[in-house]
Amino acid sequence: MTSEAFFVEVLFRNQETIQNVLLENVEIGTTIIIDCWTSYINLNEF
Repeated sequence: MTSEAFFVEVLFRNQETIQNVLLENVEIGTTIIIDCWTSYINLNEF
């Protein structure tokens, strides 16, 4: 386990944008801790 973090500036805060940022920057199997913002819905399926 590491304590690495990253920030990405985005123009749109929708589900598609969030998923693309995660696909480009996060390794498979990484645990992501989020709040309940609606754009995060279904991230566990991707």
